[in-house]
Amino acid sequence: MVWSDEFSGTGAVASNLWFHQTQLPAGGSWFNNEQQHYTNRIENSSVANGFLKIVAKKESFTDQGFTKQYTSARLNSKFAFTYGRVDVRAKLAAGAGTWPAIWMLGKNTKEPGGYFSAQFGTTDWPASGEVDIMEHWGNNPNVIHGSLHTPSSFGATINTKTTTISQVSTTFHVYSMIWDETKIEFLVDDVSFYTYNPTVKNASTWPFDKPQYLLLNVAMGGIGGAIDPAFTESAMEIDYVRVYQKGINSTGDPQKITFPAMADKTVGDATFALAATASSNLPVVYSTDSDKISLSGSTVSILSAGRATINANQPGNSTYRAAAEVSQSFCIKPAKPTFSITKTNNETFTLASSASSGNKWFLDGAPIPSATGAIFLATVAGTYKLQVIVDDCASVFSDEVAVVVTGDLVNKQTFDIYPNPSTEYLNLAGINGEVSDTQLVDLAGRQYSVEFERHPQYYQVKLNHLAQGIYLLQFKAGGVLHRIKVVKNNN
Repeated sequence: MVWSDEFSGTGAVASNLWFHQTQLPAGGSWFNNEQQHYTNRIENSSVANGFLKIVAKKESFTDQGFTKQYTSARLNSKFAFTYGRVDVRAKLAAGAGTWPAIWMLGKNTKEPGGYFSAQFGTTDWPASGEVDIMEHWGNNPNVIHGSLHTPSSFGATINTKTTTISQVSTTFHVYSMIWDETKIEFLVDDVSFYTYNPTVKNASTWPFDKPQYLLLNVAMGGIGGAIDPAFTESAMEIDYVRVYQKGINSTGDPQKITFPAMADKTVGDATFALAATASSNLPVVYSTDSDKISLSGSTVSILSAGRATINANQPGNSTYRAAAEVSQSFCIKPAKPTFSITKTNNETFTLASSASSGNKWFLDGAPIPSATGAIFLATVAGTYKLQVIVDDCASVFSDEVAVVVTGDLVNKQTFDIYPNPSTEYLNLAGINGEVSDTQLVDLAGRQYSVEFERHPQYYQVKLNHLAQGIYLLQFKAGGVLHRIKVVKNNN
C-alpha cells in the first residue's frame, strides 16, 4: 500500500491528503449541467468515527457570483500514481438526482481549479484520460457503472459496463480498479465486471500511461437525472481509500519540505517564483485554494488584494515516502488608493475613493469612525487621506489633501486674528506657545508655503503674494492644532 486515508480524525478532511475543488468552470456551472456548488465547508465534507462523509444538501448558496440550490463537495487527492490498485469502501448517497462518483483524472488535465492543474495542466480532457471507478445514479438504484473516457470515444461514455448489486445506499461495498500497462479492470467486492484492454494502444485509445489522481464527489442533477423535489440531503460515506502499487515504498525514507516565508506583495507586482525544496531533492508540488492568486508550476501571479495561502507537497517515490504538507500565508496589499474631491457647497465636499470596498478614511492623521465607504462627505476642515484594507492586508496611504470647509471653524479660535479680511498681512496675537507646522490651503486644496515672523506682541504672516479668495490657515501653537478661515482681498 503506497497511499491511504483511513479517516481516523475528527472534523475537516485531512488537508495534507485532499484538496477541495470549488472553482466553477467558465460559464458558472459544472460540467454535464450539474446543479450544485462544491464547497470546502465542513457542512459538505467532514470526518468522524472513522468515516468520511460527502454530503449533498438542498440549500440556496451563492459563490463566485452564482447562486445555486444545492451544495456538495469534490475532493482531489494530493497523490497521483501510474499503475496500481485502488480500493474504496463506501456507502453511496441516495435519492433521485444524486450522482456519487469515485474516479480518476490525468495529473496533466488542464482544468482551472484542480489541484494539479496549475503546475501540471498541459492536456485538455479527454486526451488526459478519465477512469470512473464507480458512478451511481439515484434515478437508477443499485446499478454501478465502470467507465473510461478517451479521445477515441470523443469523451463520450462508450467504454463502459454496469453491474447490479444490492443496497448500495445502506450497505458498504468495496469499489476497486486494477490498472497496469495493458488493461484496466473494474471490480465490486473483488468481483470483476469489466476490463478495458484495447487491441491498439495509442494516445487516442490509451492515455493511461501517465499519472492519475483520485476524485470523490456527489453531484446533483444534470445527466444524473431529475432531482426529487422532496430531496433535502444525502451523503456518500467512505470507510477508507487505499492505493497499492509496485515499486513505491510507503515506509521508505522520510523527507521534509522547507518552504521559506514569503514577503508581502502589492497588487500590480510582477509574477514571482516559489522556493520550497524537499530534502529528497524531488520536485515540490504547489497548490492553493485562494482566488487572490493563480499558480503555474512554481510561478505565482497576483490577481487581487487579500491574504493568500500556498501549500507545498512532495508525494514520494520508490525511495521516499510522501512529505508532510507545509503552507505559507502572505498578504497582497491593495494598490495605493487615490480619491477625487467634488465641491457640493461651501460646507460640504464629496471625497470619492478609487477603491469600491475596504476603504478607511482619515482626518488629520486619525481614523474617522465608521468612515469606510467609497464615498465620504467632508464637512470638517482639515487634511484627509485614505487607506484600503482587504482581509488584514493594508495599502499604503493615499496622498494627503487639505480641504477647506468655509462654514467650519469661523468663531472657534481663542486668540486674536486681524485684519481678517486682509489685503497684505495677517497678525496673530494671544498665541500660547511657539507657532510651527504652518500651512495655507485654498478651496481647491492647493497648499502654499507661508512663514510667521515673530514680533514682541504678535506673529505676522505676509499675504500679498496670494490671489483673492478664501483660505484655511492651519498651524500648531503649544502643541495644539489650530485652523482659521482667512479671507484675502485685493488691494
